[in-house]
Amino acid sequence: MKKRYIICVNNSSEEQEKKFIDYIKSEKFGWWHYLKNTWLVIDLNGNSEISEIRDKVKELFDNEYNMVFQLKEDEGTWSGFGPKSEQKNMFKWIKENW
Repeated sequence: MKKRYIICVNNSSEEQEKKFIDYIKSEKFGWWHYLKNTWLVIDLNGNSEISEIRDKVKELFDNEYNMVFQLKEDEGTWSGFGPKSEQKNMFKWIKENW
């Protein structure tokens, strides 16, 4: 069963973000990062645990305040405002994967 997370970090540097993206890729998670300091992360295999992700966020972002939310499989809705043209679409990944 897939697991979905919303990850928010108080502050981050480009170097910290790169390290976090490297971690996400190493775990083979899907991800969306269109808004600063916010990531949508999906584990299609469902092998992750929210506490492990929180601990990794804490480590990679040098103890910055953070929140990790896990959404249930079939619950949740979303709405947003941003670009949605063919060239630049803020919502495409969410519609296809979330």
